[in-house]
Amino acid sequence: GKLTPDAPTRSLAVLAACVLLVVPLAFPEMTALATLTAVVVCGLIGSRMTIEKIDANSRVACTTVGPLTARIALTLFLAAAMIPGALQALGVGGALDPAAGLLRSGAFVFGGGHVVLPLLQAEVVDPGFVDQATFLAGYGGANAVPGPMFSFGAFLGGVIEAEGWPTVVFGGVSGVVLGCLVGVVALNLPGLAVVVACLPFWEDVRHRPSVRSTLRGINAGVVGLLGAALLLATMAVGEVSMERGVAWLILDAAVIVIAFGLLRSKRAPPWAVVIGTGLVLGVALGLR
Repeated sequence: GKLTPDAPTRSLAVLAACVLLVVPLAFPEMTALATLTAVVVCGLIGSRMTIEKIDANSRVACTTVGPLTARIALTLFLAAAMIPGALQALGVGGALDPAAGLLRSGAFVFGGGHVVLPLLQAEVVDPGFVDQATFLAGYGGANAVPGPMFSFGAFLGGVIEAEGWPTVVFGGVSGVVLGCLVGVVALNLPGLAVVVACLPFWEDVRHRPSVRSTLRGINAGVVGLLGAALLLATMAVGEVSMERGVAWLILDAAVIVIAFGLLRSKRAPPWAVVIGTGLVLGVALGLR
């Protein structure tokens, strides 16, 4: 692909994939740190690669975000990424536990909604805030609509069950709505803040060959993380299916293969594939 056009970048993708496949299984609590470390290492290795220069006249000045706004956004990002974890280390728990997990996932993820899956699983499923089946159902539903990160953050916020969380404190529709709002903000605030923080300086920085080669390594690492995230999601679906029986495992596998084939061949629009798979599995659940 465009992000892994040669052997060195493909090697970096494999390296990142191996990290994300091994660490969550052996050390779930280290998933976020391992993912960040893999991306950093890929970037450092990529910085040693040669890359072509780009025309300096192609720079576009940022006039929408000033230096002061960028510094405020950077401060907000650092606070969101570090303060909740520090409070947890001091023994402050309750609603802060899932909120800190969502903030960490949003701060340390590279590559978007699919890469964040194993991080979120370690933060909300492993501690018992959300069960595995609900987590996977929400993830699948979120990817059927635009903006999966926002949708999934809202979904998790609405189903998390933890002491002090809005769904527990308020209950009912109001608790779910407030939980959804908290989930969206917690998962997406760090990423939005760091984007705003980088805007005034990005055009100057991205023209430097060392930065562009570093980004090339990071992009290759993200490709590996995406592949590993897909495999982990497939394994999780298989685990849930096995709990229901071999017949469910076969049905889920068949639906996945057929849906992928339809999407790959473009014989059916994505919305039709989503509705069709939902109907098939809905009927199967009704007949169970």
